[in-house]
Amino acid sequence: APGFVVALDAEPQSLDPRIGVDANASRIADLLHASLTRSAPDATRVGEVARRWRQVDPTMLVVELRDDFRFADGTFLTAADVRASYDAFRDPTATAARRASLDAIAAIDVPDPYTVVFRLRRSFPPFLDATGLPILPAAEATRPDVPIGADQAVRTRADRERNRGREG
Repeated sequence: APGFVVALDAEPQSLDPRIGVDANASRIADLLHASLTRSAPDATRVGEVARRWRQVDPTMLVVELRDDFRFADGTFLTAADVRASYDAFRDPTATAARRASLDAIAAIDVPDPYTVVFRLRRSFPPFLDATGLPILPAAEATRPDVPIGADQAVRTRADRERNRGREG
């Protein structure tokens, strides 16, 4: 089966992005999972799944999602997946290092499939950095095994069948 090999100097703590927080686990999570934003070379945040975002006031961040990301099983990534992922990372049993950056969240609203509203308990300027967490499928966000990833380039079997012979 086709795949790829990643050479690391040490084993990652875990392939599960809810648990692994060491450098190698983070590298693997970046390869396997999409996030709302990614860090740019100049240390700013750039959208990945997030099409755009706006800080409505010091305690409300509205994120509009792109509609072209799919999980490896072909299902589209939606706001429900974002909320479930952040809820899983906020769970008291989650790794404390990840949970700490999410303590400022009071609520996560999903007004439609491609909009997420983060309501914070207090003004927390570094919160935008927390939008770099991996997004997991809602149905798998709390499962004990490693959840599947998402990517803009993931194609379903039907996509491959339609394009068979047309790709060079």
